[in-house]
Amino acid sequence: MNTNYLALAFVAAKLTLATTTFPQLSLDEQNQVHEKLAKWKALYGPIAIAHGFVPSATESLDPDQHSQDELERFHNTILDVQDAARRNPLATFSEFNQFALLTPDEFKKTLQRSFGDRNTTAVAAPMLSTGDAAPVDWSTSKCNPPMKNQGSCGSCWAFSTVGTVEFADCLATGTLLDLSEQQVVSCDPKNYGCNGG
Repeated sequence: MNTNYLALAFVAAKLTLATTTFPQLSLDEQNQVHEKLAKWKALYGPIAIAHGFVPSATESLDPDQHSQDELERFHNTILDVQDAARRNPLATFSEFNQFALLTPDEFKKTLQRSFGDRNTTAVAAPMLSTGDAAPVDWSTSKCNPPMKNQGSCGSCWAFSTVGTVEFADCLATGTLLDLSEQQVVSCDPKNYGCNGG
């Protein structure tokens, strides 16, 4: 029985949170949204404007002044981020990105524009009559990069990826590149690229 009350209380709290609009917030909460929006404008506003991610109706001339629409949109983004964090406790979410003033529909349209109109008509692939492929010993190919020592880091993932890219590029161009595994390993901020990345 207590479980039912707990579930009901959770749903009620969620509905209350989800339907709280900016004007319904306490003065302190409104000030927090104002401060976060000012920070967002300083950090991501120029990027958002440059890429058309700020709806024209929300643009304010003064970075310290915020329109009601901007405040509502940013407040909704904060709520979405909080909800995503609750649903995915092991992940990190933030309202500080160039898309923060877009509604979900506007964001969806932005993504759809980036993919453009694609031909989605299915076309049957031509049937090719082929026999078994001739065997190839790739170990003697000039495109096979030399063995490299990863040391004790545990970055085999980077070495195998770079080796595959070197090999594929060589097959396409005829020239074997020597790419840097270290650059790939250095991209991993968690454990310096070691222990499986």
